[in-house]
Amino acid sequence: MQVLAIFVGGGIGSLLRYLISLRFKSMLLWGLPWPTILANGLASLLLGYFTAIAIKDGFSAPWRGLLMIGLCGGFSTFSTFGLETYTLLSGGEYVAALSNIILSVVVSLLCILIGFWIGG
Repeated sequence: MQVLAIFVGGGIGSLLRYLISLRFKSMLLWGLPWPTILANGLASLLLGYFTAIAIKDGFSAPWRGLLMIGLCGGFSTFSTFGLETYTLLSGGEYVAALSNIILSVVVSLLCILIGFWIGG
């Protein structure tokens, strides 16, 4: 049951990430990959929220697998973040690459904190 829940959640998360990339693909303000930053921020917000709820009220293993591992894991995308940062670096866009690294980490951490706050 746990494996199936992770599988379903991962599929939903991956589809959400894909839809965000389609909807915001032309959003490259300041040369930054905003669709990836947005997907990772939203996934972090959800993970913070689900974690706070799990700590407070508890989640069964299938629900943790579906929401926290599958959905949030499929929705966030560290590999795309790495590739986009590498592409910026290899194109000589050093300020954009460093900005992407800092912004991605800060946004994700802030979203985790906000998620905890909302869920708590």
